Amino acid sequence: MELTLKQRTKAINHVTLWGVLVNILLASTKLVGGVVGQSQALIADGLHSASDLASDGMVLLAANPYPQPRFAAGMGGTTGHNTKLECFVTLNPGVCGVFEGGPTLGGA
Repeated sequence: MELTLKQRTKAINHVTLWGVLVNILLASTKLVGGVVGQSQALIADGLHSASDLASDGMVLLAANPYPQPRFAAGMGGTTGHNTKLECFVTLNPGVCGVFEGGPTLGGA
C-alpha cells in the first residue's frame, strides 16, 4: 500500500508526538526520582531522556513538508533548503552526543 505524502506526514507526526509524551513522562519521573532518592545516575538518565525531546523535534521538523519559494520565469534550480535542513537534522545527534558525553570524559 502506497501512502500519499499527507498520510505519511500524519503517521510520522502521530508516532513522534506519542514519543514526545512518553519522553516527557519518562524524563520527569526519572528526574523527580533522582532528586528524591539523591541518585546522580537517575538524574543523569532523566536529563538524557529529556534530550531525546530535541531528537523528536528534529523528526517533526524534517518530516513535515513546507512550501518551497517560487522562482521567476526562466530561473531554474533549487534553493538548497532541503539539503540544509537534512544536514542540520543529521548533524544534531552527533552534537548532542558530544555535549552529553563530554562531561563524562572530563570527570574520568
